[in-house]
Amino acid sequence: MIFPSLHAPTLLVATALVIAFSGLVLLLSRGRGRDAGSLALWGSAMILGAVGLALTAVAQDRGDAWGSAAILLATALSWTAARRFAGRGARPGLVLLGPVVWLFWAGPVGDGLERAGIAGPWQAAPVFAIGAAYTIATALELRRRRDEAGDAGRVAILLLVLHAVLHLARAATLVPAAEAGWLLSPAIGLALVVEALLHTIGLTFLFLAMTKERAERQALAQLRHLALSDGLTGLANRRHLDTILAQAVRENDRLALLMVDVDHFKAFNDTYGHQPGDDCLRAIGGALGLSARPPGEMAARYGGEEFVLLLPGADEAAALARAEDIHARIAALAIPHGGSPLSRVTVSIGIAASRNPGVAGEAGAPDRLLRAADAALYAAKAEGRNRTRVAGSFRGAVLRPTMPAHLRLAMERARSA
Repeated sequence: MIFPSLHAPTLLVATALVIAFSGLVLLLSRGRGRDAGSLALWGSAMILGAVGLALTAVAQDRGDAWGSAAILLATALSWTAARRFAGRGARPGLVLLGPVVWLFWAGPVGDGLERAGIAGPWQAAPVFAIGAAYTIATALELRRRRDEAGDAGRVAILLLVLHAVLHLARAATLVPAAEAGWLLSPAIGLALVVEALLHTIGLTFLFLAMTKERAERQALAQLRHLALSDGLTGLANRRHLDTILAQAVRENDRLALLMVDVDHFKAFNDTYGHQPGDDCLRAIGGALGLSARPPGEMAARYGGEEFVLLLPGADEAAALARAEDIHARIAALAIPHGGSPLSRVTVSIGIAASRNPGVAGEAGAPDRLLRAADAALYAAKAEGRNRTRVAGSFRGAVLRPTMPAHLRLAMERARSA
């Protein structure tokens, strides 16, 4: 057999060097992204584990106990890295608990067992059991983010579980009542060292793959967010609004839409400049975003100085209450505007509310709802601005006013005569 022919200390030192190199790879690959801290902890854990393994190879008695403690601390740091990967904080007390318990067991307790004449190989069982506990805890932390970690994360969990099972099996064979002496042979011990080596190398590549997969997912999510949001205000853009509005029309019995327009915004831009104009739109967008209540409600920038607030499940009364909330929020901003009668920025709001907006035969209902809210908005502006008006029904032919109100009213009366 190959294992008995190998010099155990030499194999341990060689394994320690490879593990240390793997840790160095993780440290150098950590970058500056979200998972840099996790990779740094995993790399440091591997280097510390390599030091502990080398110490057990060249030391005896107390040195071997300290080497095992270093390996346990490294395993605990790996668990901490997994917690950080999962977005959870460190648990310093639990990190130190395992190594401290082991040192107490190997020191004062071990001395007492030797004096009592009952010392034996079984005294090493706790180090394997504690290591298995940390390893299982690491697998459980990765499981919390298995969707983000992807396939690499699932393989890493499998390797960690197998590694923990081997440690528990080793601990079980060391208890006095165990009848599996062949598992205590040098060949099995060296095989476990080789398994630890392969386990570490595998986890090195898997940890790198996990962080890479998560970074790619985050990049795709960011691109999607940029494609669906307005660059100035951070609200949904018109494309996103169109999609959500069509879905809301299909799925809701009640639906209200508020169209919000900044009063005298051209005069504001001409007076104060484009940068203050952008700041004004950004502040108003923030107020609308705070007014939108999850889940389901959406604030969007419709274009220019126009915004939309979509309220699935809301009726006309609820929409009017929300409009009052928006007026109050804009007033609280107190953005100075010399061209406004109130010397501050105000908004006009048009509301369209409907029951069963998506019933059969209502193709184009989203567009008609928008047109109805738009017509109500322009009515609010025609009546003096800084007010809210409600459309009578979005199902009728609601047209955007393009002529003075008294002429439009006269034409409607003549048409009905």
